[in-house]
Amino acid sequence: MKMQDVIVELRTTVPLMDKQAQEVDGHYERATSLMRDLQRVSSAEAASLLLVNIISAMKDFSKAYTDLRVSVESMVMLNNGYKEKIGPRAKKPKDAEGQQMLPGLGDEDGTPTTMGETSTTGCRTPSFIQSGRHG
Repeated sequence: MKMQDVIVELRTTVPLMDKQAQEVDGHYERATSLMRDLQRVSSAEAASLLLVNIISAMKDFSKAYTDLRVSVESMVMLNNGYKEKIGPRAKKPKDAEGQQMLPGLGDEDGTPTTMGETSTTGCRTPSFIQSGRHG
């Protein structure tokens, strides 16, 4: 499996999982709220109505939780399917022996500079800077 395939799957599954987790949270809150209400009622009729609603809320919670578990298992399989090791990259190769130096490049001792480094050896300061007529 390529990293591009993993990214495509992540971009599809992660938003779905987030939505499913929010649904699970909502159904859980609804069920626990109904159970708290059940503890406070004094009539049998009110308790009976709350129990019907609690059962419905728990069914909704169960379905949402099952859907979320399916998405989590999909992510586990995706993770297991990507076998490439992620870690430090190989060291950059050194310059080949006997490589010629261009004049003006490298340090004073002749050591070549690496990419991104600069050397001022052999550089002239422009005359307008020397004269102080700039800026």
